[in-house]
Amino acid sequence: MNPDQQQPVTPAPQPQMPVPAPNVGMTPPVAPTPMGGPAVGGGKKMNKNMMIGIIIAVLLVAAGAAYGVYAYVSNLPDNLMKSAVNNIKDSKTLGGTFKVVSGASNASITLNGDFALNTDPSNAKNAEAIIGIGTGSARVGITALGLNDVSYLKFSNLESFDSILSAYLPSGSLPATFKNLDDQWFSLTQDDFKTITQAAGGNSNVSGVSAEDLKKVLSIYDQHPLIKADKTYADEVIDGSNSAHFNLKADKNESVAFLQAVKDAKLSTITVTDADIANAKNSTAAATSTLDVWISRDTKQFKQVRLVDTEKDNPIDITLTLTNKLPTFDKFEKPAGARSLTDLYTLLLGSSLPAN
Repeated sequence: MNPDQQQPVTPAPQPQMPVPAPNVGMTPPVAPTPMGGPAVGGGKKMNKNMMIGIIIAVLLVAAGAAYGVYAYVSNLPDNLMKSAVNNIKDSKTLGGTFKVVSGASNASITLNGDFALNTDPSNAKNAEAIIGIGTGSARVGITALGLNDVSYLKFSNLESFDSILSAYLPSGSLPATFKNLDDQWFSLTQDDFKTITQAAGGNSNVSGVSAEDLKKVLSIYDQHPLIKADKTYADEVIDGSNSAHFNLKADKNESVAFLQAVKDAKLSTITVTDADIANAKNSTAAATSTLDVWISRDTKQFKQVRLVDTEKDNPIDITLTLTNKLPTFDKFEKPAGARSLTDLYTLLLGSSLPAN
């Protein structure tokens, strides 16, 4: 062996250091926090998107609960009634059908028809009403157009009145001249109205209810809702809309307050007297009458109203069903070729209007 050649030296084994037992109760050292990073104390770092998702979920649950409470309260019968009345007050158009059944069931008479109302958004004094009596080819049409202080009337299919009236007046018949009135406009002024009512021995001061006064009355009703829900029934589908169905009754205290408020408003076309208020205070509910309404859950609009009176001598059943299917209304302008009331009077009776 060459003495100059060195052999690798194997290091002597080092003694193994004992591992200290954990000291119960001591806090383990915390790793240093990276610059700019949050200290999570040994737990996992929460994802930012997860935190946003949790917040959104909580807000949605809270909003859903709030809407559920709102939907429940707004769909209570009395609140539905209040909303439906307000919707009628704000509506410019209204239409539907009616059915009237009168008399005992073994000898009842049924009358069907339709109606539609339209008001001028630019002038509250202008309005139009279209009324149909009967159905199909036997329908008699009556159109009333009001422009400021003048009314215009138009009739259609008047000869069918014979078949309609025959149920009520079997021995009567209409003059043949009725067919000459079809599709012609006739004007009716305030002076004409006074002349007719005086000739008939009536009160010439009678006038229609103005749109402004009607709107004020509906606003007063909003403050004093005298009609309250009584019995509630299962929902029904009316004219394609799921509708709440309940029975109504009048609240005496609210009725008195309502009439007093209308009297205090001093409306020009609607009059309430002290006697009316006294009658309301002393009134008792009619045991033979019931009033039911159906109100759409979605739109909060009246869909149907039914009045039934089972009085022995004169029972009657009236149903109004409202619809959004409206006819074509006339323009709010004077109809061309409108004839005077004198012409209408002459065509009907063969004589002229009596002189004032």
